[in-house]
Amino acid sequence: MLVRSGLIRKIRRIRGPSPRPRVIVPPFGAMTIRHTDAVVIGGGLVGCLVARELANEGHRVTIVERAKVGREASHEAAGMLAPIAEAGESRTFLDLCIESRDLHAGLANELFAEVGVDVWYRNDGTFLLAFDDAEADALRERAAEHAALGLESELVAAGAARREEPGLSPSVTAVLSVPGDHQVDNRKLVEAAALSCYARGVKIVEHTPVRALVRDSANRITGVDTTAGVIEAGCVIVAAGSWSSLIGGFDVPVEPVKGQILMLELASPPCRRVLRSERCYVVARIDGRVLVGGTMERVGFDKSVVASAVGNLLEAGREVVPTLGSAFGGEAWAGLRPSTPDGLPAIGRIDENLVAATGHFRNGILLAPVTAKIVGGLLRGDAPHKAAGLLNPLRFSPSDHAA
Repeated sequence: MLVRSGLIRKIRRIRGPSPRPRVIVPPFGAMTIRHTDAVVIGGGLVGCLVARELANEGHRVTIVERAKVGREASHEAAGMLAPIAEAGESRTFLDLCIESRDLHAGLANELFAEVGVDVWYRNDGTFLLAFDDAEADALRERAAEHAALGLESELVAAGAARREEPGLSPSVTAVLSVPGDHQVDNRKLVEAAALSCYARGVKIVEHTPVRALVRDSANRITGVDTTAGVIEAGCVIVAAGSWSSLIGGFDVPVEPVKGQILMLELASPPCRRVLRSERCYVVARIDGRVLVGGTMERVGFDKSVVASAVGNLLEAGREVVPTLGSAFGGEAWAGLRPSTPDGLPAIGRIDENLVAATGHFRNGILLAPVTAKIVGGLLRGDAPHKAAGLLNPLRFSPSDHAA
C-alpha cells in the first residue's frame, strides 16, 4: 500500500517546471499498487534519483522501501563528494566519480526550483592534513599522484592553511588542498529527491520489504513479491543498498560495512572545508553541526553505536579541530555501507527486465546522480556508458554468464 510519509505529506504532483516551488496538500487515502511500468527496490538517494529519472521519461514508477524512504545509509552518511581525495587506481572509476560530482550542482538547483529544499551544496574543497613528517611525506606523494592524473591539488604550508581555516589545530604540520572535492547535506538531498519523486507521480511504498523477484514460466522478471503482495512490473531496478542480497533471486553479492559517525553542535561552523586526517574526517554544516567519522567494520547488519568508537572519534576530531571539545550537544549513529567483493558498484542490466544499481560502498551520495543517468540510458536504449564494463553486475557471475 501507499503509506503516508513525513517526506511527502505536504506536496502534490507538480505539473511541468515552475519558477518557484508550489506546495499543495494532497488528498491521501488507502491505495493498492498491483501494476506499474518499473519497480525500484530501495528508497535511498540512489533509488529516488533513479525513480525520478524514469518518471521524467514518462514511465509509471513505484519505489518499494523496506523501512522509510531516505532513512538508511543516505540519511546516515556525511555528504562528502570526494572523487579526488579518494582517487584510487582505476582511472575509469575516477572519471565516473568526477562526472557524478559535476552533476550535483545542477541537481541541487533543480531540486530547489522544484520543491523548495536547499540541499546545502558547497564547493569549498577539502584539506588533507598531516601531523608528522611521515604523514607530510604521504601528502607529497599524493600530490604527485594527482599531478600525474591531471588532477588539481596544492601543498599548502600549515600557517597559510590556518589563515584559511582558523579552527585548524596548531599540531597540523602540512596540508594538501583539494579544491575539486565538494559536499552536500545528504539528509536534505534525499528529502528533496523523495519530494521530487512524488511531484513526478512516483508511487512510494514504505515499510514493505521485497522478499523475492517474480519470474514467469520463461524465467523473465515480471515483478516483485513483497510482504504486502505481488507488484507486477515490466522492469525491476534493485537499489536496495546493503539489503540487496536479501532479495530472493538477486545474485549480486553485497555486504554491509558499518560506519559510525559522531555529530557535535557548535554555535557556528568551525571550518568551511572538509578536513581529513589519517584518523577521521570532519564535515561542518552551515548551521553549526559538525560530523566526525571514519570507522569501518564488517559486522553484518549490526547498527549499534559503540562507546569506545565514539570516544575515539571525539579524540580524533579534537586533534583536527580543538574547539570540538566545547560542543554543547550532539549524537552518534551507525550506518551500513553496501560493498561488493571488489568495492565497486554494480550498475547495469542483469537480464532484459532486471537492472542493478547497488553496491556503492563509500560513494553512494557522490555516485547517485550518475547512477540515475546510467539506468535511464539503459532503459532508453542509449549507447553503453564508458564505465559499463567496470560496473557490470555480471562480473560476479560464473565466466560463462559474464557479459
